[in-house]
Amino acid sequence: MDQFASKYQFLLLLFLCSIRPDSGLFGQAFDHPLYALEARIMEGDKDALFEIALYFDSKKDFVEYICLH
Repeated sequence: MDQFASKYQFLLLLFLCSIRPDSGLFGQAFDHPLYALEARIMEGDKDALFEIALYFDSKKDFVEYICLH
């Protein structure tokens, strides 16, 4: 019985390690258009500032998790 438990623990660990944090399973998808706008703003695109203003006027919630590593 103990050898089966360790096999299942290994498979569970393998599964958990294969989940990418950017896959949207944790409530945040890194392919959101806001990230593309952020990149354009950091490159100096002034038009992206006007485009991101639409998000500031929106009442929709946007959750961003902070990675502390």
